[in-house]
Amino acid sequence: YPFKGGNVCVVRGRLTAELIANYGFPKCEIFCDPGLLMPLFYRPECKKDVKIGIIPHIDELETVSKLVRDFKLPAKIIDLRSSEIEDVINNICNCEYILSLHFMGSLLRMYILFLLYSFSILIKEKDYSNTTIISRQ
Repeated sequence: YPFKGGNVCVVRGRLTAELIANYGFPKCEIFCDPGLLMPLFYRPECKKDVKIGIIPHIDELETVSKLVRDFKLPAKIIDLRSSEIEDVINNICNCEYILSLHFMGSLLRMYILFLLYSFSILIKEKDYSNTTIISRQ
């Protein structure tokens, strides 16, 4: 996904660094999950007034949303495409449990069930685990 502007200071891993370098950004050699830096900039108050939040991958957003509606599941769909990042973080933080393809919820010290069914997510997991003590054997 091409993006414009800004400075890249930290990236998830080597695969992400190569990807953004292909878009013309200077190569970044600092690896960690950039979400770990979030508490330095924003600390939400968590109400925990939603039992289950689901953060589908963008490619599965419509399908998952339809399933939740059709089966009347008591879950909140959280769309990460919002330009208001504070709203996204608040929505995640207000859930007791998160079903996610993303690592973001774990940074908020939440219970997470990672659903790894998308190839692009497997790449993200590999990129992430290569720069942390977490890895699949």
